[in-house]
Amino acid sequence: SGGPNYSESTIMSEVTIEMNEPPSGGRLTVLPDSGFAFNTTFALSSLDWDDDVADYPLKYIITSFNEDRNSATVLKTLSVVPSAKTNIPQGFGSAGYLVTCETIAMDIYESSASAFSNTTVMPLASSKLKSVATEQLSVALQSFDAELALGVISSATQALNVVDCSEAPDCGSDLNRFSCQTSRNTCG
Repeated sequence: SGGPNYSESTIMSEVTIEMNEPPSGGRLTVLPDSGFAFNTTFALSSLDWDDDVADYPLKYIITSFNEDRNSATVLKTLSVVPSAKTNIPQGFGSAGYLVTCETIAMDIYESSASAFSNTTVMPLASSKLKSVATEQLSVALQSFDAELALGVISSATQALNVVDCSEAPDCGSDLNRFSCQTSRNTCG
C-alpha cells in the first residue's frame, strides 16, 4: 500500500449556444431613380426587414458610393428611423453618373445585413453650384435637419473634387481597376 490510489471517472458537460441570425429579406428604395446633385431631394427607404422579435428594434444606416464601397458617404446616420430625404453626391461621368446606395439593417446584437439600390446622380451646372449649395445648406440649418446638411456638404465636396477624365483609358475591362475618379485622366 505504498503507492497512490488512482480512480477513473468520466465528466460530461453540455453547452447549448444560441446563434443570432441577422435581419433578412430587406430592400432599399431610392426615389426618384435619377436626378441632379443639390437640386434633387432623394427619398431613401429601408423596407421589409425581418428578424426575431427579441432582436428588435432594428437600426438603419444609409450610404452611397461610386464603385468603391470603402469610400462611402453617409446619407443617414445609424438610428431606428428607416428612411431619409437628402441629397446624394453626383456619380462619376466615367461610370454614367451611376451611384450605388446601401442600407445596413442592424439588430440589438449588432448582427447586420445589407441591401443595395442604384440611382443616377448627374452634376449640377458649375455656374449654379455655389448658389444652390448655399440655399440648400441654409434650408437644412434653419430646419435643424442634420441629415440634409450632411447630404449638401457631401454633394458639395464631391462636386468640388471632380477631375477631368475625358482622356482616361478604359480602366475596368482593360486594366481591372476603378474608373477615373480623383486624378486627371488616370484610373482610380
